[in-house]
Amino acid sequence: MKNPAEIQCLIIDDEPLAQELLIDYVERIPELTLVGSAANGQQALAMSLDLKPDLLLLDIRMPRMSGFELMEALPKPVPLVIVTSAYREYALKGYEHSIIDFLEKPIYFDRFSKSIERAAERIKQIKQVNQRVESPQESGPKLLTVRSERADVFIPLDHINYIESLENYLKIHLVTRPAKNVLTKMTVSDCIARLPAKEFIRINRKYIVRVDKIHQLGSSSLILFSGEELPIGVIYRDQVREAVETKRVSGQTG
Repeated sequence: MKNPAEIQCLIIDDEPLAQELLIDYVERIPELTLVGSAANGQQALAMSLDLKPDLLLLDIRMPRMSGFELMEALPKPVPLVIVTSAYREYALKGYEHSIIDFLEKPIYFDRFSKSIERAAERIKQIKQVNQRVESPQESGPKLLTVRSERADVFIPLDHINYIESLENYLKIHLVTRPAKNVLTKMTVSDCIARLPAKEFIRINRKYIVRVDKIHQLGSSSLILFSGEELPIGVIYRDQVREAVETKRVSGQTG
């Protein structure tokens, strides 16, 4: 059985010497377990799908498939990623892909160990949130975890009013006072897949709404208790009406 403190990592680098160095570093940290190493993105994709590592130590400039292409090809949620690259210009784009750290080659052990500490803390937070959401005994609110401004944000589901698509980003509108919102890089499809189907519904290509925040339902739009009026797409009308009626019958709306 896997040790709860264990972090399974996969090294992805087309340079043998770079792989050897990282393997040595991994073996020097008790919490890390090396599950494999790959020399290109395509091999790494197959290994990631099979081994499901917690952490990728990922080079960017590789043959056949770059590190960025690999991150885009992996299904969500993508493992945590620490980029290991000799090219500093990849750092900014890496953070746009929600990496947790960028290690510039040559990589020294002290810097590597600090990066692993950051990854270990992030993994601990994710596991705590997952246990809270999945445990039926948990009395606290369920959470949605998103990446915003290079940090994870844990949002109680009952704080969400509606979610708005802004091209490659989502703006999560909250019902807190004063009203706030959270911006995260995610698609509407990915987001709705992570939300409870009985509590949230997609009303068009751009919006997801928490059902119990709907005050009035019209033929082509709805009004939230917070006052916003949002359009309902034609193909979503029957689903929205059914969801609202179900909530009202169960006495949960409002």
